[in-house]
This record gives sequence, C-alpha cells and structure tokens, in this order.
Amino acid sequence: MQPMLPHPLPASGANSRGAFDASYFARFYPASWFHAAGDKPAVNRALSSLLRKLCRRNRLGGHRLSLVHFGCGEGFLARACQRWSTNVGCDIAQFAAGRAIANGVPSACASIEAGCLRPGAFDAATAIDVLEHLVDPRIGLRTLRDALRAGGLALVTVPNLASLSRKLKGCQWSAYRDRTHRCLVAPGTWREWFEAAGFEVVRVGTDALWDPPYFHGWLRPLERLAILSAANLLALVRPQLPWSLGDNLVVTLRKPVWEA
Repeated sequence: MQPMLPHPLPASGANSRGAFDASYFARFYPASWFHAAGDKPAVNRALSSLLRKLCRRNRLGGHRLSLVHFGCGEGFLARACQRWSTNVGCDIAQFAAGRAIANGVPSACASIEAGCLRPGAFDAATAIDVLEHLVDPRIGLRTLRDALRAGGLALVTVPNLASLSRKLKGCQWSAYRDRTHRCLVAPGTWREWFEAAGFEVVRVGTDALWDPPYFHGWLRPLERLAILSAANLLALVRPQLPWSLGDNLVVTLRKPVWEA
C-alpha cells in the first residue's frame, strides 16, 4: 500500500521559509565523513527501536505500521524505521523534503501547522526537534494528534530548559544559538500543552549532553570527544533517560483510545 503524503505547501509558502535552506542543515545537522546517516546516526537508530517497542507494547502491531514524520529533515529517522513500518515525511523546507525523497522516504514540503493530513491516518508520528521552531506549538500539537488513529503514539523531542548544558553554558547553549527557535519553554509548560492538545503523556525523559565543550583549557578537544562518545553510547542503550538534565526532553504521547 502506498503511503499517503501530506498536501504540499504552495510554492510561495515553501519558498518563504528560506531560513531552512541547505546552509541551515549544513550548520546545525552536519553529516560526518564516516557515515551517510545524518549527524546523529546512533540517535536515529535508537529512536527507531524505541518507537517500535512502544508500538508493540501498545498493541499497534498486527500489520505494517504507518508512520508520519513531521519535520522529517533529510529523512534519516524515517529511513531507520522503514524495515518495520511504512513511512512518509513532511518538512517545511523544500531542501529537506527533496533530500528525504533522495534518501528513499516519500515526502512533501508541508507544515505541521497546516491541516494537511486525513484525520486518523497513522499509527504513530514523530516530531523530533520541530515544535520549538513554531511561534505557537499548540497548533502543531493538534495537527500531530489529529493525524493519529485512536490509541496512536507520538514521539516528540524539544529543548530542555532544565538541562545541565544550559546551566553550564548560559546564553551560549546550543538551543539559544539557533535563531530559528521561536518557542523555548519550561518542561512543565510543555506537559500542559501536550495534555491540552488531548494527549495522554505516557512518559517524559531526557537524552544526554550534546553541546560540549563546557570548560576552558587545552583539553577541550578531548572533552568534546569523550562527551559526544558517551552521548552516542547512551543513546544506543537508552534514548529516553530517566533523568531531568539532558539537552532535550524525549516525550512519549498517546492519543486516547476512546478518540475517534
């Protein structure tokens, strides 16, 4: 069965989002020379595994699951999920949607703020590093919820204002350096918005620290190598850590089963 693509944005709408061009992805999501799976291949693999386990636990199996990835970027997470599910992507950046298609993920240039999907069309959805780019994420959360079938799951990540990185780096924290971030709020506010959008909050965790170096001195390169190596290892073992100090909230949401 062919996946159902979102309705694309008009050309004017897509082109007006020029901030998310090739240079943006090269700056914030650089792919290292030794792989072709994006800037965080361990994270994509781990999130795919986590989502599969969550779907099984919530009895969404029995058929090939359908997933939609809002803000799919270049399609690396969707590609990691393809061996066990049917995936489509949408991204407000024409460049990203084109790269996702080149990576084998059916995608369209579409916004999570638009009602671009038939309600109840998907078993699960992701919005990884997406909602913080919206002026009002609550609109996107309603789209995310509406796209899911009753009992469907959503996996969401957003910057964590309670993170250790923010405490150590202050205004130089990575979430503040990205000028396309429009909404950075406390974890408690995110939870209120998730629930107000009609989601059940299944679990809230965080990930590792991704913004070294944190200290001065000639050992900074070694510090960066050590911290990023540990972050990737932790991601492979447990992408949703039971602590509150990671750089991003990693949140599992469920559309109530009594919803049509």
